[in-house]
Amino acid sequence: MRNAKSLLIKLFLFGLFFIILDFTIGTFLEHFYFSRKSKSSGENNLYYSLNMTKEDILILGASTAIHGYIPQKIEDSLGISCYNTGLNGTNIYFSTTILNSVLKRYVPRIVIFDMTAWELVKYDDDFDQLSELYPYYYSNESVREMVDFSGKNEKFKMLSK
Repeated sequence: MRNAKSLLIKLFLFGLFFIILDFTIGTFLEHFYFSRKSKSSGENNLYYSLNMTKEDILILGASTAIHGYIPQKIEDSLGISCYNTGLNGTNIYFSTTILNSVLKRYVPRIVIFDMTAWELVKYDDDFDQLSELYPYYYSNESVREMVDFSGKNEKFKMLSK
């Protein structure tokens, strides 16, 4: 009886230690992730796309979007603001999450959704690309909805900081 009680106390303390360690490391990594200043990184493009964009024209998609449209040329031609949210290696679920996030803040005048035929085919790893959105899980409702939709265990994975 005494050994069982001692074991339970040790398991509880180990679990508590693990939770504190997870929270501490996660908080440090979150701070580091969101404090980087490089304007050319895809992460800053993603942050701006999810939280700040307010341009009249919004371009969504993967590599064909990011490399196929030059926002400055579109702005010069049409006289209205344009932003390209495209990121390499993403899919329709990723772009839809960005669009849903934007639509909760404002409605762009024009949305260009650049897709290839491959994006309409269902693959087993379609939701794996959403992992880039994990840092925004608690701060962005659209990200949370899509990640939760992507699998029944995702909500539990996100308990870890």
